[in-house]
Amino acid sequence: MVVYSTQEDPPEIRKKLEALQSQNNLIEELQLRLNPAQSERDRLEKEIDEYRASVLSGPSYIRKCPKEVLMIVFEFYTLANPLVVRRLLLVCREWYQLAVSMPRLWNRIPISLPYVWDIRSPCKNISRRVEIFLQRSGPLLLELDLDLSSFETSRAKICRKIVDCFEGSIADLRTFRAWAYGLSTDDIEDFGVLPACDPQYVFDLVEQLMGKTGNVMRRWGSLRLVLPADGSLAAMVWEHFEYPTPHLSRIELLEAYEMTMLYGKDHYDVFPDLGALRHLELYGLDELDGLPFEVSVLETFVLEYVRDDISSLSSFTNLHTLKLVGSRYAVLVVDPVTRTTVSLPRLRNLCVQWFISGIQNVHFDIPKLECLDIFCRGTRLLGKENYARVQTERLSWRFEKPEPWEGDMGTSITSELQSILVSYPNTAYFTFPFIFKEVVIAILREPDVNSALSSALREVTFEGPLGDRETVVAQGLGYQTTR
Repeated sequence: MVVYSTQEDPPEIRKKLEALQSQNNLIEELQLRLNPAQSERDRLEKEIDEYRASVLSGPSYIRKCPKEVLMIVFEFYTLANPLVVRRLLLVCREWYQLAVSMPRLWNRIPISLPYVWDIRSPCKNISRRVEIFLQRSGPLLLELDLDLSSFETSRAKICRKIVDCFEGSIADLRTFRAWAYGLSTDDIEDFGVLPACDPQYVFDLVEQLMGKTGNVMRRWGSLRLVLPADGSLAAMVWEHFEYPTPHLSRIELLEAYEMTMLYGKDHYDVFPDLGALRHLELYGLDELDGLPFEVSVLETFVLEYVRDDISSLSSFTNLHTLKLVGSRYAVLVVDPVTRTTVSLPRLRNLCVQWFISGIQNVHFDIPKLECLDIFCRGTRLLGKENYARVQTERLSWRFEKPEPWEGDMGTSITSELQSILVSYPNTAYFTFPFIFKEVVIAILREPDVNSALSSALREVTFEGPLGDRETVVAQGLGYQTTR
């Protein structure tokens, strides 16, 4: 804005007009400097906003991640619990679409019935989830984990309700419980007044896993089945498995003891096609009667409770891995293993877990093992007389740390480790927990142990809790190997 003075203006006004013009000139000069500053400010703000939006935003890193890498992350994330796949679906649209398109995230179906009065609601929820998994797993073989251990009859639920109602006011609860479970509840059940407890909801769920014509059961690749403790109820579940399973290569059958005791070999005609079965896990050898297949096809077998006569294991002629599990807590073993011979010409790996009374009396007619794995409880060490009489190239000794209330192992651990080393003098490679490194090395330097192991020992490995390993060469301990 330009201001001019005239001759008519008095001197005082002309001075003020000149001052005003000076200020206007100053403003114009500052404006010329301000405009570039404002432009530079706007540019910097824009760049900062773009940086924060494209770099600092968390999801942007994931969006830049290749789908192949994301798929590996998804599979690792769901490895322990397939049900957490639902969390992936909630992150964003891209993750939802990718997870839904990956059959490997949906072919493992875990089912565990809750221990509740109303079984109807959880069964319906599980059924909806199973339907989704079946659809999204595509053509992949199914890996089923079916835990029915809490499944019980309406009568058992009623009796337990009666006991729960009077538990705090009955002195002799054991006698009262026996009386309650002896009550007849047929009249209540016949009138259908307890629809929420109807076992049919569970049977419908099992039938869903079969398929109407067995089409779903033909897709089974592995099965872990925990049957109800009630033998009759277990048999009612068992009879549903009537369709072929041509691809079923792995079965873990637990809690079938009561059913076997009730019905023996008179099981229903189930699993008509087990030609692909290679891995089997059972509680007892008696339970083999309910499975129509030749045990000679098995490559891996786990026997959860070793007792009495185990000579029938000799019929597992193609077995290369055997795991024998004994007593974990019991102080007195009622059914020790009888003296017998087990012939397994192709066995390469043997695992002995917990305490197996009489295992030292079993003559194992087997070749030299590639690995013997011994796993015991810290408060229930095996002792020299309770080791399997075998020869092995490698031996791994592990233990379960005692609970605080169980006390510590005391000095018995030294005797245990010494017994292990001396009992297997032809073993070249030993593995022990890292916490016993100093104890083991001290034992290995004892003259008696040195003379017993010097011809075979090559290395001793100490393994830490996180998988870290440290290996000590036998020559470094003064051993002169001859092999």
